[in-house]
Amino acid sequence: MKFKSTWPESVASRMYYWAFDCLFNASAEAAEKIFSSEINQHIDAAVVQELPEFYVEILARACKHLPRPSEDTGE
Repeated sequence: MKFKSTWPESVASRMYYWAFDCLFNASAEAAEKIFSSEINQHIDAAVVQELPEFYVEILARACKHLPRPSEDTGE
């Protein structure tokens, strides 16, 4: 089964991967930036603290790797 991209072809041809911008805390007003790999740790900490609720925000954006600068050593 082949999945069809939901991105317009003009965007899909220029982007290579998804990046995720994440925020987490007990409330939206206090939310701080975290890495997506840390979401489970923050949820576990909220459970340990017995928080009645928490705020998590995950925004996806299409990205493209930038070329690395050339390492001209001048030799």
